[in-house]
Amino acid sequence: MEVQGTYSEELNLIKLSFAKTTPDLPPTMQLNQLIDYKVETKANGVLIDFNFSRDSPKFEYIKSNKESTSYLTIAQSSLTDELLFSKTFKKSYPIKSIQPILLPQSIIQFTIEFNTKEFKILSSSATLSKPNQIRIQVNFKSDIKSIYESEQRASQTQHLVDERQKWNLDVITLDAGHGGKDPGANGSTGLLEKNVSLAISLKLAQILKEQFPHIKIIFTRDTDKFVPLDERGKIANEHQSKLFISLHCNASSNISAYGVEVYLLGLHKTEAALAIAERENSVINAEVDFKTRYESYTEENLITLTMAQNAFITQSHSLAELVHSEITFNTGQQPRGVRQAGFMVLWTPSMPSILVETGYITNKDEEKFLASEEGQNKIAQSIANAIAKYKNKYEAQ
Repeated sequence: MEVQGTYSEELNLIKLSFAKTTPDLPPTMQLNQLIDYKVETKANGVLIDFNFSRDSPKFEYIKSNKESTSYLTIAQSSLTDELLFSKTFKKSYPIKSIQPILLPQSIIQFTIEFNTKEFKILSSSATLSKPNQIRIQVNFKSDIKSIYESEQRASQTQHLVDERQKWNLDVITLDAGHGGKDPGANGSTGLLEKNVSLAISLKLAQILKEQFPHIKIIFTRDTDKFVPLDERGKIANEHQSKLFISLHCNASSNISAYGVEVYLLGLHKTEAALAIAERENSVINAEVDFKTRYESYTEENLITLTMAQNAFITQSHSLAELVHSEITFNTGQQPRGVRQAGFMVLWTPSMPSILVETGYITNKDEEKFLASEEGQNKIAQSIANAIAKYKNKYEAQ
């Protein structure tokens, strides 16, 4: 309810009216506590919301003839000690100050002084905007065209910010190959691929967290457990990852074979790539329902998927080249190139994805390197270096 007139007369009437309806009874069950009040500026005015602990606060609102000061008087109410203090605002703000006063019979009065020098008030009112909220709405004289143009510019700027944030490299999924009942390849000394891939994954995560604290690291596994191939990509999708990196060790019946290979999803262009993909994909035989689970994983569907993921393939290739270059440069391992193959773990991620064969576990020298802390640290740091270079290039685009 809005009351108009001389302030002193109106305030006396309000006090008298409230005093009649607010007798000196035990007040604890009657008083409605003011929890807080919040000020929100708009392009053409200001809102002040007073929030109470219970519904239906009793109030009157008046505006002085000078139009620079308004008074909100609330009956049968209390407020916290924090709200007893006056609040002042900066000079360019529409409101100069808000000052509370405690009156007899549990009456609270707020004096609100407006900056009428810079903001011409057109209207001022108070309503019960929610059952437990009094809202004071003050409208100022404003240039509607300027406001509209300003809001349009702000909207366009925010849109650009939102679009850029979508492309921020803020989530990376690390996939430690194999695990649990699936050991992966074995070395001559008993070294297991699942243990090497997990160790490198954990080391890589630690480096990335230190280098890029804002990047969230997701693991498909961070312990020795079995995770189905198609579930690994789904984990990355659920967390809206921007990169998927699967870590493995290579193996060959030729024990002299050694070196690093990095793969992205695609058709098997060489017999060697096909053989490696078949070995890595063979883990599905350990899954109870693999025949129905992977019935769509056909060569024909691989061709279709590769074409559909062309945008991801381009980015995947860029990351793969960087990872391959960094590892071989920093570790001295033999570069065996970036290749494409139908690794099932790369079918499901909806993002740039690569599979890193960090070395041949079946080669005695490389097995020793892969088992060592030094070797694992060098590989992890190399991949982190590659991600940093990819990130700069990716976000710049």
